[in-house]
Amino acid sequence: MTKKIVLKVGGSLSYGDHLPQLSQMIHQLSAENLICIIPGGGAYANLVRQDYLKYHLDKKIAHYMAIMAMDQYGLLLHHLIQDSIIIDDPSLLPVKYRTGVFIWTPFAYFKAYDTLPYSWQVTSDSIAAYAVSLMQAELFVLLKDQNGICSADPKGAVDCQLLSTVARKDLQQHQIVDPFFIKYLPEKVKCWIINGNHPERLKELLIQGRTLGTRII
Repeated sequence: MTKKIVLKVGGSLSYGDHLPQLSQMIHQLSAENLICIIPGGGAYANLVRQDYLKYHLDKKIAHYMAIMAMDQYGLLLHHLIQDSIIIDDPSLLPVKYRTGVFIWTPFAYFKAYDTLPYSWQVTSDSIAAYAVSLMQAELFVLLKDQNGICSADPKGAVDCQLLSTVARKDLQQHQIVDPFFIKYLPEKVKCWIINGNHPERLKELLIQGRTLGTRII
């Protein structure tokens, strides 16, 4: 059965070696699903952060520069994902298409509607959650460079244990998404955080409804 899916492809995945394999998997899965890709900011957004501090940029200017960074990463993903299509508005997808993979480069949309706070606390994760509402998606997957949410800091804790589920109200204490994420995340959508460096987990999730990762409940 065809699913409407939003995939947030984290910018951190561009630093590893598995982005081409993930891109190929997304292409394969789009044959039977309607997939909207939300790009992260990655290295492009980090450059904006540096200039924000160096040149004391106005918050509004930095806000739009950071969103433009998502557009740049989106163009990279467009190059990597076969038959992908760049779009300006995810809300039009369910009306016009049944399957395929579409990449939202969000600068034009937010420049027109200007609906987000000018803050570094609004990241591409929140913009991806915002897209879930626009598209009325049934499944929302954040693809990051970690397996999901751990019970302790995965970089410093020996006894870190992957949590299979985390309640929405407890997300902030794990600091894996920005503070505005819950505001934009629809209550009824199925939401997962999985490791994008293992593309087979995305396939398993779409086919079996579960995989190694953390589900937000």
